[in-house]
Amino acid sequence: MKHQSIVAAVSAVLCLWVACSHAFADNLVWQTSRATAVSMATTQGKHILLFAGRESCSNCQYMKYTACESTSPAIKDLIEKSFIPWFSDVDNSTEWGVYADGLGGFALPLICVIDPQESDSYLDRTTGVQDLQVFYSRLLQYTTCTLSISPSFHVCNDSSHTGTINVTASSSNCSWTALSNASWITITAGDAGTGNGTVSYSVSENTTGSTRIGTMTIAGSTFTVMQRKLLSLPALQLLLE
Repeated sequence: MKHQSIVAAVSAVLCLWVACSHAFADNLVWQTSRATAVSMATTQGKHILLFAGRESCSNCQYMKYTACESTSPAIKDLIEKSFIPWFSDVDNSTEWGVYADGLGGFALPLICVIDPQESDSYLDRTTGVQDLQVFYSRLLQYTTCTLSISPSFHVCNDSSHTGTINVTASSSNCSWTALSNASWITITAGDAGTGNGTVSYSVSENTTGSTRIGTMTIAGSTFTVMQRKLLSLPALQLLLE
């Protein structure tokens, strides 16, 4: 009986350890030195998110383990995609000091957005506890925009027609434009936008007697239209036979 109790206790501890390991396995990875953060941000084309605080500070614990790990709003995802997180322990490092210039006394944590190309200054600075939505919106201003279109190619017959292209943006702050590079393709709606959007276009009838190809430049990507030539009467008769 005693043996069974020991086995049960060990099993419970192991289950708890596995559960905890899984819960924290996907937490943000914080760099601990400025040099590493700058190097990684430069290489990856990201900004640095400095978090200066101490583990014993309740405000710091909330901002680091609740706010920065938030999935709604998607703060964690935003940090992973666009920032290199850097934690500086205010009791064991002085690297954060330059970013606190002019503050005097302030509430921890100190959170700064830093451009790795100008790493002695900050782009944005806050102190203390932040409202989650406000914090998310502040970070959103410094995200790297990724834009894509779908579809990217269309083949049509010689008659006039209309179509739409979807633009997907990594952030609601990402702006884009749409431009036709062919006189026979006209953008009828959505020539510019911010965030996700739709571009509408029309293609005029092809009376040139040959297949033609035209493009539009949308959100930095190329959309290609290939319009077949108008078939002659003999060709139509052959198709019908």
